[in-house]
Amino acid sequence: RQDIPPARYGVRQGSQPAGRQRWPGDDVKDKKTIMIRILMVSDNPSGCDGLQKGLLKHAGVVVDMAGSFDDAMAGIGSAMPDLVIVDESLGGVSGKQVVENMIRKNPMVNTALVSSLSDEDFHEDTEGLGILMPIRKDGGEDQAKEVIERIEKLLSLYKS
Repeated sequence: RQDIPPARYGVRQGSQPAGRQRWPGDDVKDKKTIMIRILMVSDNPSGCDGLQKGLLKHAGVVVDMAGSFDDAMAGIGSAMPDLVIVDESLGGVSGKQVVENMIRKNPMVNTALVSSLSDEDFHEDTEGLGILMPIRKDGGEDQAKEVIERIEKLLSLYKS
């Protein structure tokens, strides 16, 4: 794997490390309640605030933060999230490289990638990686709604 320097910022205050064994909501008795578990990977947590706030407005969504490559890899190894949103770069390494490493560890991981590329360039650059969607750098509530709709559609395919 590509060596990635440790994050300049830790995990967002109040959240557990990404490598935890359980997610909030694992003990929900009513299994009809849909829980969507999202892991956001960024060494600049303030850059994700708009998207994170938008995601958390949706019922049943749990968002965890990973501030380093190691936290992100631990997060997909123990308690698998439904979606991993990877920042455009992490510790000087491209988000695409982070996604490639995640796919090597777990080919079933669902990912979205923050990108400033046009849709056409994004598709060309990430073709074959199975990335669910690009996330705009300025993505807020409207982008969060689109993320939720896409992951719900994907999860419904798993259940049918």
